[in-house]
Amino acid sequence: MTKKFYAVKTVYRIDAKGKPEYKDKYFKEKSVLIEERILLVRADNQKQAIQKAETEARKYSKNDNVTNVYGQKVLMSYTGICDSFELYDEPENNVEIFSSTRVLDKELKKDQLADLMLGKAETKKGLMYRRKFRSK
Repeated sequence: MTKKFYAVKTVYRIDAKGKPEYKDKYFKEKSVLIEERILLVRADNQKQAIQKAETEARKYSKNDNVTNVYGQKVLMSYTGICDSFELYDEPENNVEIFSSTRVLDKELKKDQLADLMLGKAETKKGLMYRRKFRSK
C-alpha cells in the first residue's frame, strides 16, 4: 500500500501554574494560551496519521522547563483535539495541506468572518499578555 500525506491539526493548552512573584497590568489570573499546529504526516490511512500526530503531540507538549517573567511554571498539554485532511496531491509549493468547512449565517460580514476564522488581530497590549506563557 502506498502511503499518503495527511495534514493533521492538533490543539494545545498552555497554562501558568503556581503563585506569581508579582503582578503587573498585563497579568491575567484566568488566562490560558491555546496553540494549534498543523503537521504533515505520511501514513497508510487517516487513523494511522492521527495516531502518529497524537504521538508527536504528546512529545511536543512535554516541554516543562519554562518559567515565565512572573516566576510561574509554564505547562503545555495536548488537549486530545485533532482534525485531519488527506492531501490529494503530493506536497510541493502551493499544494493545499488542510481544509475544513463550517456552515455559517450567509449575512455574516467579511470582517466578522475573518475574526471568526482567523481570530482578531492582536494589539501590542495583547502581545504583552502573552508574557505569562513565555520564558523569561
